[in-house]
Amino acid sequence: MEVELKELSMENPFSQSLKIPRLLLCIVIYLVMLPAIAGQAVEQQKLFDQINKLDRQYKNLSAEIYDYFNHPAAHGSDKFTDFKALKKAIAEQQDNNAEINALRLVMINLDLISQHIDDQAIFTYLSLLFSHNQWETAIRLYDTIKSEGDRALVSNASFHLAQYYLKNKQWQKCINTLDGISIDLALEDGNYASIIHGVALQKLKQHRKALAIYKKVPARSRHYTIARLNSAISMLRQGWWTDAQYEINSALNNPATPKTDEQVNRLYLVMGYLLLNNEYYRDSREAFRNVGLDSHYTNRSLLGIALTATSQEDYLSGLNALNILKNKESYDLSVDEAYLILPYIYEKLKQNLTATASYTEAMDYYTKRIEQLTNIQKSADYNNSKNLTALPDYKFSIENNIIEFNHDYPESIVDNIINLDRIKSLLGDNRKKQKSKLVVKIEALAIQYNDLFNSIFDQLITKRIEYLQDYTNQSRYGLARLYDNSITGSN
Repeated sequence: MEVELKELSMENPFSQSLKIPRLLLCIVIYLVMLPAIAGQAVEQQKLFDQINKLDRQYKNLSAEIYDYFNHPAAHGSDKFTDFKALKKAIAEQQDNNAEINALRLVMINLDLISQHIDDQAIFTYLSLLFSHNQWETAIRLYDTIKSEGDRALVSNASFHLAQYYLKNKQWQKCINTLDGISIDLALEDGNYASIIHGVALQKLKQHRKALAIYKKVPARSRHYTIARLNSAISMLRQGWWTDAQYEINSALNNPATPKTDEQVNRLYLVMGYLLLNNEYYRDSREAFRNVGLDSHYTNRSLLGIALTATSQEDYLSGLNALNILKNKESYDLSVDEAYLILPYIYEKLKQNLTATASYTEAMDYYTKRIEQLTNIQKSADYNNSKNLTALPDYKFSIENNIIEFNHDYPESIVDNIINLDRIKSLLGDNRKKQKSKLVVKIEALAIQYNDLFNSIFDQLITKRIEYLQDYTNQSRYGLARLYDNSITGSN
């Protein structure tokens, strides 16, 4: 099972917040994320400790689930002796979107599957086990492949294990698992393995090693775009902006790059901010304009257009882009930041009364947003909130606030919550004592995962509130400065 490429790309290299230092709006978007304040860092470490603890508990529970399914009383008619018949049964379940039933068949028939490790279906089953975090069963199958398979077979199995570590953000394990296996993989799997390897190195801040890995991905590969994008971001981290620009242009000018790919929008976005940061405003603006109107990156590109237009003293175009952002129905950081930049533009237009009203509007907006998010936090149980909506790519919307869950935390947390509920449903019809004990353990672990999800969500909302408080202070400062200037001018 292949992870979508956009999930592999590094985090946005540009800061989440704009600053208005002293008398001028800073039109620089920082190329490194703002460091977490001490309190946030401590809280985040506590959360990761809890994540690791629950992951160990889940793996232990997976061993009990495996033992349960391999108890003769649980087999029923699902214990196969014919491998072809088993393959057909599993495929039928998957075709009917009944993956949890397919998973059950794999666990019940692991011994039969282990006798046919040379069959290509083995990787489908391994991927199924890893994706549902059935570690005990998956690692038994993986160990069988390692002990009995040839080098190519082991390398392909390791490729699936590396994807499991990627999803769990276990970067060093990811690197160790990928070491030396690319040569044994199919061409595009090998290229994809290089992407995963590079991402893991980047996450460990080993940017030069990551660059060497990305160079292995050829221009004809469908993974070339993401390789060049991540190379560019690594170069930006080291201050090599001309090299980063070359990498992005290499991807954009590659005939094999699909022009409708979301990664192309991301390329243009990164290029736009790169050029903006180096004061190439006209080219920067053009790059932002190439971001699609229905892209995940549209809001960030609109903010970039506003900044470049303002830098070119095209204030009306800047106002237009910011007003589009203000009229968005969902709140993300680009929408929030639009309220901070608007009054600055009115100042440049020498519309001081409008600028004053705009600063006041911004403070009122931020105050209401902080109040809204604070009230959301009072509910505590986000995961069971009727206002929480799951979006693609492990993002969530709660009362129109977009929260990117997987930016800092493993996607597997969300998957484990879903998987525990599915396993519980699968076991729910049988009331035998052995199973009841297992269900109790599943329910207990599910409660802990729900608490963990809520703690992470609470921390992400707290971080958003801190941004809004910062914007409020900047707006207050801007208003005070404007007032002081008006008094000085009148004197």
